[in-house]
Amino acid sequence: MIELNAGLHPEMTGRENVRLLGALMGFSRRALESRMAAIKEFCELGEWFDMPVRMYSNGMLVRLGFSVAINVQAEVLLIDEVLAVGDLPFQRKCYTQIERLRRHGASIVFVSHNIRQVERISDRVMLLHNGSIKSIGNPEEVCLMYHRMSSAREMSTARTMLPDAATWQGSGELIIECLTILDNKGNTTSEIEPLSPLRIRVHYHAHNPIESPIIGLRILTDDMMRVAEFTTGDRYPGALLSCGSGWFEATVISLPLLPGIYTIGLTIKCPDGRTVYIGDNLAFFSISYAQHTKNSFGIVHLDAIWLFPAQHHTGESAEAKTQE
Repeated sequence: MIELNAGLHPEMTGRENVRLLGALMGFSRRALESRMAAIKEFCELGEWFDMPVRMYSNGMLVRLGFSVAINVQAEVLLIDEVLAVGDLPFQRKCYTQIERLRRHGASIVFVSHNIRQVERISDRVMLLHNGSIKSIGNPEEVCLMYHRMSSAREMSTARTMLPDAATWQGSGELIIECLTILDNKGNTTSEIEPLSPLRIRVHYHAHNPIESPIIGLRILTDDMMRVAEFTTGDRYPGALLSCGSGWFEATVISLPLLPGIYTIGLTIKCPDGRTVYIGDNLAFFSISYAQHTKNSFGIVHLDAIWLFPAQHHTGESAEAKTQE
């Protein structure tokens, strides 16, 4: 699926286009009719399945085309960014089907800028840079190279785009003047070592004092996936955001995130639940690469202890900690 509408006739219905696509793939009408119910159920188009596809949105086109490709037992499947326009539940279902095809021996060529999807789907990865092959190998090594190549460029882009990307709304009782990330010496920084503290300072200006505020900070990936959120809850009943200018801080003792670019959002509410301020993309930071997290993959580093009841030669139990 290189194009959303590849092979689709705009005046034909979804059902008729299934027959057309199947014929282009070399399947008989009988074989397609035997799979028609499964295709219709998978694409979840309902009554739209029997309407002309010229009336379809991009997401509906993806549903139809991908449902055909995934349900005709294709031996080779080419997916070029098309899942980016599908909604999340449909994407999950597609990835489940892709895994099923992999287990049954299908060859899948998956083209994407979403590095997490690449790591999840691929057995081998090719990294292209300026039209040339930069690397071919196992997903962990090649995706790590991609992260390293992209880090400097992403940080430069983030510095340029963040002022325009920041969004907020609220009652107007309080204005956030700036949100900064500090290092151990109190200096502003945007680069953090894995498993080191994350210290966030928020400068505000309040028109009226806010007693016992409920404050939440959230960390999101650069594609706005929420990684974590932590709040004051009811643990700080004496907290006060005083009238005028002031600041407050929150420190995550050890941040277990793996290398990447992350952004910070903030929510401030009154004890009665009324929202005073909510904002996103208020600051960004990068997690650098470190030797002690090289064997962790995904978003979060888990510091696990491994126990082996039996050990070669000695027969003694052995424990190995993932972090050196």
